[in-house]
Amino acid sequence: MVQGGGMIRRGAFWLGGAVLWLAVSPPAEAAYVFHLRNGHRMVVDSYVDEGTRFRTTVTGGTVWVEKNDVTAIMEEEARPGSKTKTSPKAKGTKKGKPDKPAERWTAPADASATAVQPSAALAGPTDNEGKTEKWWRERVANFRKKVDEFKREQQFINAEIDRIEKESAAGAFPEEARDRLGYYRIRRGEIGRNIEDLTHIVDVVLPEEARRAGASPGWLRE
Repeated sequence: MVQGGGMIRRGAFWLGGAVLWLAVSPPAEAAYVFHLRNGHRMVVDSYVDEGTRFRTTVTGGTVWVEKNDVTAIMEEEARPGSKTKTSPKAKGTKKGKPDKPAERWTAPADASATAVQPSAALAGPTDNEGKTEKWWRERVANFRKKVDEFKREQQFINAEIDRIEKESAAGAFPEEARDRLGYYRIRRGEIGRNIEDLTHIVDVVLPEEARRAGASPGWLRE
């Protein structure tokens, strides 16, 4: 996770995010970076102004960010000369900003993040917002699934790096292998940051979100 103000691309409740940049070249359209009052930063694919908070799209689904927690929103973090948008509290942001997907890994549509239907009340107890235990379990399971996927890729890349480095020590190190090794090393760092971000969402962000919504802590357990 890229350091900045002590922490990174994640935050307390309503906050959280994960990012996976292209390893070969900078994205043509970058994501948005929310700078938070607690010193953390949060990377999102897109956001929409909903009055007192932002509805953001991050890896794994939708996360809401309270406006009072945001000090600035930066676009195109990966490119030099990016312009910073001042906080909505200071100058205001463009309401209803259309979603702008970034050229990077994007999670499939999160069915668990859709609005709770009135019939959901028939499925059992709900929180203060009408969301059921099933909704919460599916939401946290989606993030855990992403962590597992990144860990599997991490194991593969570690094995590839070890193999190429051993071939290099033996004197067999063609240019193609050198390029591949460079890619794998960059990718390994990206995967590590993604795992850290997503784990933070599972362990900190979602439990706090559930607490504020009045959901049972047990609904988030495996």
